[in-house]
Amino acid sequence: MTPEGWRTARVELVPGYSVLGPDGASTADVEAAFAIAGGFLHLRVPGTGTVQVVSAPAVRRVTYADDSNAGRAGQDGREGREGRDSQDGHVGEVGRAGRAGS
Repeated sequence: MTPEGWRTARVELVPGYSVLGPDGASTADVEAAFAIAGGFLHLRVPGTGTVQVVSAPAVRRVTYADDSNAGRAGQDGREGREGRDSQDGHVGEVGRAGRAGS
């Protein structure tokens, strides 16, 4: 299976998992191109010349630029949509118990 839709991101793995970093040392935090296929994260770490594959449970966090907000900042007085609850649009309320109307 060849993954499609590669993006560049900061990838953090959970403790106990590592990949080969650009300097040749094992690391759990790396900047890489990634794609997801079949429950696995495929990583192209610059300088390694390989695609490294880790299972989804090994991944702690993947952070990449949100291109969908390009040119939209400021339309509602906020920078983009990060942290906004999809149900009511409030920032900082995601997953908070006891919210009015919950």
